[in-house]
Amino acid sequence: MTNHTQIDGKETSPLKYAMQYGLYLGVFWALKYLVYVAASYWVHFIYLYYLLNVGTFILIYVFYIKYINADTYPVNNKIRGFLFVVLLCFFASFIEAAAVYLHFQVLDPGYYSSKIAPTLAKMVESFPYPPQMKADALIMVNSSLLYVVSIFMGNVFLGVLLGTPMALLVKKSNQ
Repeated sequence: MTNHTQIDGKETSPLKYAMQYGLYLGVFWALKYLVYVAASYWVHFIYLYYLLNVGTFILIYVFYIKYINADTYPVNNKIRGFLFVVLLCFFASFIEAAAVYLHFQVLDPGYYSSKIAPTLAKMVESFPYPPQMKADALIMVNSSLLYVVSIFMGNVFLGVLLGTPMALLVKKSNQ
């Protein structure tokens, strides 16, 4: 994909803007994760966590509006907008995944095995699958690295789910 440059030399590549805004969103997601961890120690933090989940959608929308209003590329603006949202969530996922991995490996190594793995194991046991499939799933549940990868992939999938309607429905403010 070639980058389009405005007359004043300002580049409007979705990659550049997604990296810039992805840093902000990733820090926000890392802080949201810290609130989630705090909620396991004081249950009332869960309300703040849910409020921050709503903030995620608002931030992505605000960053999308900023990008499409700065984009001067005349052709295929909807595809570029979709790519921006997916890349935004992709880059933000790196920061959140790094924070979660740091928490599991350095700050509190027992957190995953004591708080998250038992809940996931109960969930796997409740599935109506054959015993061998349940055993394989339980092996995967015991890996905190796979949990971090699933958080990363879930955030990218969120970008795909949000990017599609945003690209189709939201228009530039100067059109």
